[in-house]
Amino acid sequence: MPVPGTKSIIFMMLIAAASSLSGAQPIPEEKSTGSPHWASGRCVTCHEKAHESPRTIPPEVSTGLCLKCHDGNHVKAESHPILRGFKSVNVSPPNGWPLMNGLITCTTCHTMKSHCLPEPVRPKTNTQFLRDYREGRLLEFCSNCHVDGQYKPFNPHDQIEPDGRIRSQSCEFCHAPSFMQNTRHKRTGSPDLFVDSKMLCKNCHLEHWDFFDPGHLGQVPSAEMRERMLIQELAGKLVLNDQQIRRYARSIQRGPERLPLDENQQIACHTCHNPHQAGVFPAGSALAFGEMSNRADGREDAPNVRSGEKGLCINCHDP
Repeated sequence: MPVPGTKSIIFMMLIAAASSLSGAQPIPEEKSTGSPHWASGRCVTCHEKAHESPRTIPPEVSTGLCLKCHDGNHVKAESHPILRGFKSVNVSPPNGWPLMNGLITCTTCHTMKSHCLPEPVRPKTNTQFLRDYREGRLLEFCSNCHVDGQYKPFNPHDQIEPDGRIRSQSCEFCHAPSFMQNTRHKRTGSPDLFVDSKMLCKNCHLEHWDFFDPGHLGQVPSAEMRERMLIQELAGKLVLNDQQIRRYARSIQRGPERLPLDENQQIACHTCHNPHQAGVFPAGSALAFGEMSNRADGREDAPNVRSGEKGLCINCHDP
């Protein structure tokens, strides 16, 4: 099976080449609003100053800086996955295109120097400052790294082989190989993802509809709400009255497992959506809750919310 560098991803690059996604990284304190591009007075949006001159941005910080704006909420996000290495002979970076410890970052494909001139002028073409880009030749740009014709559509949510074995390549699209060395059927809170879970999903799922602005993603539920989430989870398992369940929930001192928060106690994509195909985890387990059902044609359903839209809401909110 080909590696997850696909024509579908290349197509998304054609419609969304703005900036890349990554996990949370240390970034300088935000000092400005509005686009810093092609504006000589907004250098401090990205650069710290040293003796009134912009300080060079360390490579390990640059992707986090881009993500301050290019997160899919403030401005359009880039669909191409980043913080990944090159695992195939069919994919390799051109000479001079920078990597960070062998991994793709925003600056691998985008060069910022042209808009950091003393008097930058926004060009009529290549406003996204792609490297070695020729106007109207985006597919040609993608072929700088991708050998044309070598890829087939790849779906990381297609996780089970016809014979029932787990498709390890699908797992390793999101999880580090070290995670796959262990058989885990219990939620540990350490999924060993390549990047922050919210940004990992947004690598492919650019559009996300929500009930309110700015949305649930990244919100931190209050202690009272986390307790309610756990109570709702336990209510279907224990033959106890409401008061007894509340006391028990407080005594076990853990967060909800069926609607898991991320490592920072924030709402993530996987809080409401289970990205795993039915059969990956034991039926009835917290990890299998809301799993994607298998269809007759062998393809999995879209990742619907874990307990139905209305049922999902009352897990956190009083009806």
